[in-house]
Amino acid sequence: MGLQTKKRLAIRAILMLDLQLPNVSRALRIQARVLWVRQHGVAGCEFIRVNSDDLEVLQAWFKNRSHVAKPG
Repeated sequence: MGLQTKKRLAIRAILMLDLQLPNVSRALRIQARVLWVRQHGVAGCEFIRVNSDDLEVLQAWFKNRSHVAKPG
């Protein structure tokens, strides 16, 4: 996951995030680890802990927004 923040993040820092996705009624609780940082507060993170209910919502959200082209 990529994110942008005003705070300087340290590589390997653990973040607790309340992730509000478009068209989802509640925020998802995500624990993530910072993998890399760039200038201007841009960072890349990996999810390290998501409870099973939030994971189901996240997977459904991605599935509803993905499109797979079928071979012609």
